[in-house]
Formats: sequence, structure tokens, C-alpha cells
Amino acid sequence: MIISDLKKLEYALSEIPGEEVYNLEQVHGMLTAILTGPSVVMPSDWVPYVFSSEGKMPNLEHEKTENLISLLMKLNNHIASQLDSRDFVPLIGCEEEGGKPYPDPHPWCLSFLEGMSLWGEEWVEGEDDDSVLIDLLTPIVYFADIKDKRELRTKKSKKDIEKIELDLIEDIPRCVWNIREYWRKRVCGEDPEMDNEEYEVLEFSKEDFFANGLCLCGSGKQFDRCCWKNSHN
Repeated sequence: MIISDLKKLEYALSEIPGEEVYNLEQVHGMLTAILTGPSVVMPSDWVPYVFSSEGKMPNLEHEKTENLISLLMKLNNHIASQLDSRDFVPLIGCEEEGGKPYPDPHPWCLSFLEGMSLWGEEWVEGEDDDSVLIDLLTPIVYFADIKDKRELRTKKSKKDIEKIELDLIEDIPRCVWNIREYWRKRVCGEDPEMDNEEYEVLEFSKEDFFANGLCLCGSGKQFDRCCWKNSHN
């Protein structure tokens, strides 16, 4: 996915009304969790949560719908490709602190945890019976919880805090890839022949969403029976 596509997606998301609509960092965090989890989550199941915590679709024009879904699928496939090549980098923004930019992983990490919730009990079962998964989630949980950060900042010097937090940020790519491997082994066992068959990071196109997802015009109908059908009559 090229930089211009990321900017287009960022702009498209900013144009959607509503306080709960994810920004680019948040979508990236949620998609990363979806692509590293225990099973495949179809676009028709996760796309609505980009727009609201209740999974409600916004009322968008047909052309904007196609453009937005196409960009979201490109981002999904870009992250999947990075995970396959072990070249993953989280999309983390910055905030001003002391007159200089400082990484702010909170939006990305919080959205990762929200993405985990799309599996319901599957993630929880992994956390409950295996300390490995808990350890791998440590930097993500730390930055998602602002309260924990504030408590740490009352106990450590600013220099120590910066060192700890920068180390945790640098560890996020390793943790993400190993979370993916954790679930791969849980699903496939140690049999390498099962690797591609039983645990596969799928790439999607906008057509995959439109075949199953609700139309973004708000009608409550599937897209292929609503705006897509009307646009092709």
C-alpha cells in the first residue's frame, strides 16, 4: 500500500460524521489484531466497527462507499503482507511533549484490544490458560491503559520512563508477530504441513465485502441487493 493510499484513507475516514469513527491509526490497530488472532474475521463482520462501537453502518453515497471499502481492503492486505514477510510496523502517531514529538501508541494499542474483542471468548481462553500470550500483550496493554502510564510516571524519573516506553514501543512488532505465531501453533499444532491449510492470513477485495456486508447507505440491506444493484440498473 503506497503512502498516497494511506492519505486517501485517512481523509475518507475524517469525512465521515460521528465521534466514534476510527482514524487511520485506530483502523490499523484493529486490523492488526484481526489478522493475528485465532481465526478469520470476514470484512462484513469488522468493517461496521470502524464507524461505531455498536457496529452501525453510516449513511454514505454509493461512490464514497466503494472508495472507502476499497481503501480499507488495501490496508488489510498491506498488513497481512507485512505479517507474512515479518516486516510489520505499527502505525503509531506522535504527540507534543516538552516541545518535541513523542510517540503516542495509545490509540493504536487501544484499538488492537478492541479488535481482539471481535472473537469473543477465543482470545480470552488463550489469555486464561497461557502466560505466554499475556506476556506478548504486555506492551499493547500498557499503552492502551492510560491509568497504568500515569501510575508509572509517579514512580519513575522522566528519563527512566522514556527509556522504558521507547523499549516497549520497539518491542511491539516482535510481540505482534509472535502473537500471530502463538495462534498459528494453537490452531495447527507443530505440524508444518498444516500451516498454510489451517491458518492462513487471507487477503480481501472490496467485492468480498459487498457480497456479504450491509450497504453503507443505512438501508439495512446487503450491498449487492441495494446500492450496487441500483447503480447497475
